[in-house]
Amino acid sequence: RGDHCFSVAAMTEAVQQQLEGQIDELRDLLRRNIFDQDEIRHIIRRRKAFEYALRRRQTRKEDFLAYIQYELHVEALRKKRKLALNLQKKNTPSEFAIIKRVHALFKRALQKFKGDVRLWNQYFQFCRTSGGNKALGKAFATAVQYNPREPGLWVNAAKWEFEENVNINAARTLLQQGLRINSDSHALWCEYLRLEFLFLEKMRKRRQVLGLDPIHAAAPPVSAQSSKRRRTERKDDSDSDSDSDSSDEDGNDSDGGNQSQAVAQQPLSAEDRFLRGDIPITVCKKAVDAIGCDVNFIGRLLQVCRIFCDSLTTRDTLYQRLAEDSSPEAAACVSRRPFEDRAADSLPVPLEELFEQSCALFDETVESSSSTRQWELYIAFCESALLQASAGDALHAKACDQLDRVAQNALAAGKLSVAGCSTWTNILLSTGQRDRAVDLCETLARKTGDVGLWMKRLNLELSSSASSDLKVFHELHSAAVSATPATDQLPLWVLCIEASLQFQEPLKDTQSCFEAALESRCQGVDSIAALFIDWVSATQSLAAARRVYTLVLKQLGCATQQVFERSIACEMAQPTPDAQRLRSLYERAVAGHGVVAPGLWLEYARFEASDGDLQRANAVYGRAVKTLHDAEPFISMYSAQ
Repeated sequence: RGDHCFSVAAMTEAVQQQLEGQIDELRDLLRRNIFDQDEIRHIIRRRKAFEYALRRRQTRKEDFLAYIQYELHVEALRKKRKLALNLQKKNTPSEFAIIKRVHALFKRALQKFKGDVRLWNQYFQFCRTSGGNKALGKAFATAVQYNPREPGLWVNAAKWEFEENVNINAARTLLQQGLRINSDSHALWCEYLRLEFLFLEKMRKRRQVLGLDPIHAAAPPVSAQSSKRRRTERKDDSDSDSDSDSSDEDGNDSDGGNQSQAVAQQPLSAEDRFLRGDIPITVCKKAVDAIGCDVNFIGRLLQVCRIFCDSLTTRDTLYQRLAEDSSPEAAACVSRRPFEDRAADSLPVPLEELFEQSCALFDETVESSSSTRQWELYIAFCESALLQASAGDALHAKACDQLDRVAQNALAAGKLSVAGCSTWTNILLSTGQRDRAVDLCETLARKTGDVGLWMKRLNLELSSSASSDLKVFHELHSAAVSATPATDQLPLWVLCIEASLQFQEPLKDTQSCFEAALESRCQGVDSIAALFIDWVSATQSLAAARRVYTLVLKQLGCATQQVFERSIACEMAQPTPDAQRLRSLYERAVAGHGVVAPGLWLEYARFEASDGDLQRANAVYGRAVKTLHDAEPFISMYSAQ
C-alpha cells in the first residue's frame, strides 16, 4: 500500500511539473488576447487529464494520439485567432510551444511503441507539415535503427534524402545499409535502381546544359536479339550509304582502323563508366544474384528501367538473365519486349508492328515449348494489347484476330487452359459471336468440369432464357452438378436458387432447389440453409418454417451460428413468440458456438430479461462469463444496454 501511495504521488508530481512548464506559454496566450481566462482553464484541465492518461500502468497509443490531436486543434485555433487579431509574428513563448509539445509527445509515444510503423509514418507526416526538416532527418535515422527489418522505412528515408534534402550520398548509403539487412527485399532493390537512374539522368542533363561532350565510349555487350533489332533499324541507312562508304574505305581504311583500335584500347575513366550507365547494370546484376532469377522481380526491375530512355543496356542485361530461364513466364516476358519497351525505346514504329514482333517471338516460343501455360500467357498478352487499344484502330483489330487465331491453335493442340478459354469467350461475346462463345464454353466445361466455365455457361443461358422457361437451364445445371466435385458446387446451387427466385418459378420448384442443395452437402451449404429459412418464413406459414429449420438443423448436425440466428429470428418475428422453443434454440446455439459468440449470449440474456425472468437472465450472464474465451466484450455490451 505504501508503494502504491508513493507511485501515485510520483505521478502527480510529474504531471504537475509538466503543467508548470507551460505557465509562460499560457500567460503569453492570455496577454495577447488569443484565449480568455475560461479557455485557459479548460486547456489546463484537458492537458492535465491527458497527462494522467499517459501515466497509467498500461499506456495506450490511442491516449498519445488523442493528446496530439487536441494540441493540433489548439494550434490551429491559435493561428486563426492570431490572424484575425492581426498580430505580428514575434518570438514569444507561445509561438512555437505547441509544435514543440507535439514533437515531444510523438517522441514519448515512439519510445513506448518503437515497432509501430504506422506511428512512425504519422510522425514523419507531422514533421513535413510543420517544417521540421531537421527533426525529420533524426526521426528517419531513429526509425530504421529500431526497425531495420522494415523495407518501407528505408525507402522513405532514402527518398527524403534524395528528393527533399538533395543528398545523394546519404540516400545511397541508406539503401545500401537496408539491403545488407534485407537483401531479399524487392522494394529496396527497385528503389535503389530507380535512385541510380535518377542520379545518372540528372548528371547527363547537367553535362548537356554545360555544353560538355557526350560520352562516345563503347557500350557493354548486349544480347543478340537487341543487336539484331538495332541492325534492322539501321538497315535502310546502311544500304543508302554503302556506295559512299566503299569509296571512302579505299583512302581511309588504314587510318580509320588505327584510330578505332586506339579508342577501343584506351581505358575508360570512372566518370566515363558512370555516365555510360555501368552502375544501374551492376545494381541489376547484384539484385538478381541476391533474389534469384525470379520473373516477377525482374519484371519489376524492367518497369523501373522503362521509365528512363537511356536504359537499353540495363534492360539487355535483365533480358539476358531471363533468356537463361526455361520457365514459360520468363519466355513470355522476353517475347513481350518489343511491345512493352516501346516507350523507353522511343522508336517511330506503329503499335501494331511492335505487336506483330512480339507475336512472332511468342510463335517461336510455343513451337519450341508447347505447354498449356505458354499458350495461356500468349492469350493473356493478346488480351492486354486489346485492352490498351481503342475500338476501331488497327491495333484493336489485329489483337482481336490474333487472339482468336492463338486460341484456336491452342484448342487444336489440346493446350487451351480454363483461363484462356474464359478470355476467349469474353472476346467472342464482345465481338458479337455469341453462338461460338456458348459452344466453346459448354464444350470445355463438359471436358474439364471447371466450375467457373459452368457458371459462365449457365449465366449465358439465363441471359437468353424466356421469363417462364428454365428447362434448358435446369438440364445444364444438372449436368454441371454431375461433372463437378461436391466441394465446388456451392456457386452452382446459389445460381440455381437465384434463377428460380428471379424468374418466379412455382413455390414447389423453388423449394425443390433448396432441398436438393441441402442434400448435396456441398461445402458452405450453411449459407443456403440460412437463405432457405428466410425464404420459407417470408412466403409460407409458421408451421412450414418450423418444419424447414427443424429439418435443416437435423441434416446439418453442427449448424453454423448463422443458421441458428435465422431460426431464432423466425420465432421472434411472431406476435407472441414461443418462449420454450426460443430457449431450446438458444441452448442448442450456445452449446455449439457459445465459446466464441458473445453476441449470441447477449441476445439470449436480452430475451430472458424481456420475458420478465431476471433470474434466468442473470443465470445466462453468469454462464456466458464462464464459457466465453474472452468475456470482456460481452460484459461491456451487457453493461451498456
